[in-house]
Amino acid sequence: MVPSLFSKSLDALMRDFFWFEDSLLYLPPLIKSKIAQRMCKRRLMNDHNAQLVLHDGIHDLNLTDGNISRICLQSIGSYCPKLIKLNLSVSEGCRNNINSNDLSRLFCRCTRLQVVDLKGCVLVDNSCIDVLTRNCCYLLSLSLSGCHMITDKSVMILTDRCHYLQVLDLSRTKVSNNGLYYLSKGMCSTKLKELKVTQCINITDEGVQAIMKHCTRLSFLDINGCPIQNNLSSIGKLQQISWTIY
Repeated sequence: MVPSLFSKSLDALMRDFFWFEDSLLYLPPLIKSKIAQRMCKRRLMNDHNAQLVLHDGIHDLNLTDGNISRICLQSIGSYCPKLIKLNLSVSEGCRNNINSNDLSRLFCRCTRLQVVDLKGCVLVDNSCIDVLTRNCCYLLSLSLSGCHMITDKSVMILTDRCHYLQVLDLSRTKVSNNGLYYLSKGMCSTKLKELKVTQCINITDEGVQAIMKHCTRLSFLDINGCPIQNNLSSIGKLQQISWTIY
């Protein structure tokens, strides 16, 4: 397929991005959206330039490993109130320049969020999940992997408010069997399709069995690194289950 003139022009702009950066503010929203996608993909979006390309027509922002902080989140909250998907994850290490207060202010503005990935955001705590679930009632997917301050309280909040939650990642958090009990009895128990609790050292066979019994639509469960004692392959009818027996 031959690239269009528009596509070639965008590629040329991205090659000399920093020469044109200050002119981005004056471009129409359609072009800003395309540039924002490329900026995210190349990890070029930062605290300075985010406000130049963000606008209320943007619904999806993937800022994985991006060099962003509180200032960028403020821009997202101000310019993208219709945002549906937000990815602030890190592929390696952790993100320690964004805290619960920063995210809470964002969630109060971006109330249409359905997919949120906070993997590696180590300063996220239960108060942040409280604000998220109060404002974003149609949440479908949430990753809190590596958010070490997350406890069973967050799971209880999620199960009380997130009726439509289908995908949840609680890997490397402080969630225990009690959290899985809440999840198995909560509002989203019949909607949940994927659950990851990798390396949650407070989760054992009892909590896993409660999930497999009551979450009837669950098709994927990852419990690798949890202190599981028994072979669980005969329990339930999951399409895929991954675990380690201790």
